Amino acid sequence: MTKDAPDAAPSRPNLRERQKWRTRADISQVALELFEERGVEHTTVDDIVDRAEVSPRTFFRHFATKEDAALLIHHDFDVALRRHLHRGDRNSPLSTLCGVYSRVLADYGRGEGEAAQQMLRVRALMLNSPALHTAGLRLDTRRAQELLEHFLAEGEWTAHRELQVRMAVETTAAAVRVTLKIWNDLYNSATPADAAELFDQALNSAGIVPGANG
Repeated sequence: MTKDAPDAAPSRPNLRERQKWRTRADISQVALELFEERGVEHTTVDDIVDRAEVSPRTFFRHFATKEDAALLIHHDFDVALRRHLHRGDRNSPLSTLCGVYSRVLADYGRGEGEAAQQMLRVRALMLNSPALHTAGLRLDTRRAQELLEHFLAEGEWTAHRELQVRMAVETTAAAVRVTLKIWNDLYNSATPADAAELFDQALNSAGIVPGANG
């Protein structure tokens, strides 16, 4: 993850960027609808572009695969992660990631918001689609690599430092995966729980106390 200037305020997207974002969001919404209706394996890119009323060229300008189109919320998760990461402190990688993931997950709350609902829909589809599940794992792997590069770029390399960073990245990523699994299950059983609070519980179960690892 590249580093932004610490004091730089985010610029407001121009008209072209907003239109591009709306197109991406519309295509993603159509992909989700078709996947829910027909299943991921029985939906083609042609089906998606026909209903979204865009060309295949426009589709592939935004997404590499049909599965990628459904995972826009995962890309949004990564964008939020980067935003909070660049606003973060100079604590240890573990402490920083605990705080950053907690702030991102706080936006999902108990599943009531638009982003939370989108994530719940995607996770429901993943349960029945190996291809979509695999695509999500690829995004997780890419995120882990970007985080690793981000933290290792901050100081001189040593074997001990790389060990520390890799453990921080992998441990918190596992906590996020478990958090979202339990959060999804509780929501579906009509006993919703706050995502950030579940994340803290996941960390505590691994012997990690948020805020005490700086």
